[in-house]
Amino acid sequence: ALTEAEVVEHFVRRSGEGRISGPFFAEEFLDQPGGGPIPDDVKVYVCYGEVQQVLLRRVAKHGDQKSQRRRYLAADGSDLGDVIEGTRMDPTIPVPAALPEITELARHLSLAVGLPFVRVDVYETDRGLVLGEVTRAPGGAQRIRADHDEAMGLAWERAAYRLDLDLQAGRPPGILHGTHPAPNHNPDGHVSTSAQPGPWEPRVVPCGRWCGQG
Repeated sequence: ALTEAEVVEHFVRRSGEGRISGPFFAEEFLDQPGGGPIPDDVKVYVCYGEVQQVLLRRVAKHGDQKSQRRRYLAADGSDLGDVIEGTRMDPTIPVPAALPEITELARHLSLAVGLPFVRVDVYETDRGLVLGEVTRAPGGAQRIRADHDEAMGLAWERAAYRLDLDLQAGRPPGILHGTHPAPNHNPDGHVSTSAQPGPWEPRVVPCGRWCGQG
């Protein structure tokens, strides 16, 4: 592990070499319950409130993609088997103890984001769940088994239909921030910090009607 000073020195040096440019964001170190060098990555694929699959991704050594193992689950924790072609599966990766909480979190966030599909990445740590990211376009090859691919495609169509119905019923378009404070972590000068942030302005409205929670 690197110290804070070593991380700063690394990026200052690389910036001076013209190899990278800011802004830079540093993620905190996470400890997984029960130990292990790297916490399992829990990636939940959700179609506007309907969980399609949960990917458990385990990496034995940082930066070593060959050590990566995966397991795919349904929302209830049952094993989906080899749904992804050409991927090393490991059915021994344990189902997260907090899986019901994780899937509910992902379901709620997908409804609040207001898109037919998002993937919600979560880490189960010794101090609770930590959100990694919410992405609308997961990277890498997604070579899904034909029957599962069809099921997920149909789920996307159902999600788009439900979202359209909600928009017609009065749901504000875009991301709903609820009534909780939404801190802006973007650097000074970003459009979201200007007097006219446009679509970057948080929609601070109660999400209970649209997300099923207050």
